[in-house]
Amino acid sequence: MVLGATGVASAAPARKPTLSVGTPEVSGALEAKVVGGVIKRSKTKLLACYKKALASEPALEGLATATFTIGGDGKVTTAAATGLVKDFAACVVATMSKVTFAKPKDKQPVEVSFALRYEPDTVESVPVEGSFASLTGNSGVSSGFDDGNVYRGPLNGKVPDDGKASVWGAGTTAGAGKDGTSPSPSPTPMHMMSIGVARATGAYDAALVRRHVKHNAGKLQYCYEKQLQVDKTLHGTLNAALTVGSDGLVRSATATGLGNKNVESCVAAVIKAIEFPRPKAGDITATISLTFRPAD
Repeated sequence: MVLGATGVASAAPARKPTLSVGTPEVSGALEAKVVGGVIKRSKTKLLACYKKALASEPALEGLATATFTIGGDGKVTTAAATGLVKDFAACVVATMSKVTFAKPKDKQPVEVSFALRYEPDTVESVPVEGSFASLTGNSGVSSGFDDGNVYRGPLNGKVPDDGKASVWGAGTTAGAGKDGTSPSPSPTPMHMMSIGVARATGAYDAALVRRHVKHNAGKLQYCYEKQLQVDKTLHGTLNAALTVGSDGLVRSATATGLGNKNVESCVAAVIKAIEFPRPKAGDITATISLTFRPAD
């Protein structure tokens, strides 16, 4: 914006798309650290895949999983990507298919999965804090990213009215000031939640399950926030199972694995209230994991 004849144009903070690579899950005779190092060297190419996808879908963001098999010669034999739009997935698969790894000591195939966190609009000048939990392709169980973007806790300790995910990256205080202007950014507790890969029976699209669960991320986070006030060390992965009826309503929902009945029952209740798209053929069952970590 130019101020008068002698005004100076104020530059907006530079923004750029980002893609974070999670710590891989490795099944076989290769070290995860070694495999992860090779994957990270392909990060620039994976980011290029994302930038290309953004050209046709500017708001594209989320979490996804890439899986592949390393043959006895160290070359990738098969690769797949879930949770991505078609062209983005094809580019990720093509990129990973060209990568060569160390040869497994026993010459046997090695199965690998790793998570991708992609965001279109990150402010370069804001440092990324902490670490966040990711998702993997192994039964929807989450494992840790070693990059920075996180889900923060509910703004001002409250659950957003729309039930959507709370802020990524630097925290801000929601709402306008008394004079109608936007308030200054203020830090919020960086309590972390990640939503794992959903799995569903039959021909039902598991991505739909994950999307609708994500829309209720604020409420799910609040289940954790309440109990974190009682137990500051509470953390871990919770696995939810649900049955969706032919009308799209959840007939049953359970949550286990965190070791805190209050959080588990609260999460189950939130999921029980979600209305999903109607399955084309009868009831379906689905599973999804949620990983919670406190700010410390």
